[in-house]
Amino acid sequence: MSLLVITLICMAVTLLMKWITASSLISKKSKLSAAMDITGQARFRLKTAVREVSINSSEIDKLKRKIKTSERRINKLQKEYQDYTSQAIKDAELNAEK
Repeated sequence: MSLLVITLICMAVTLLMKWITASSLISKKSKLSAAMDITGQARFRLKTAVREVSINSSEIDKLKRKIKTSERRINKLQKEYQDYTSQAIKDAELNAEK
């Protein structure tokens, strides 16, 4: 009789340990699932940020090239203006002498 009671107690303890282990695993699995969702969202935000940075970087480079082109054009136009004004002064002096 005592052997039967001890066997039943051991079986109950074994079932209790299995239940505790299963509930612990279910809890950890749900936490892992939540963590994986957060990780996926973070990866998406990171990819979006990297894409925006690369787009903005290319826009900045494009605008820098436009600035350089405009500065060269300004220098060229200033030089042409100086040439035209000096030519106009020379023409005015020649006309004044006549």
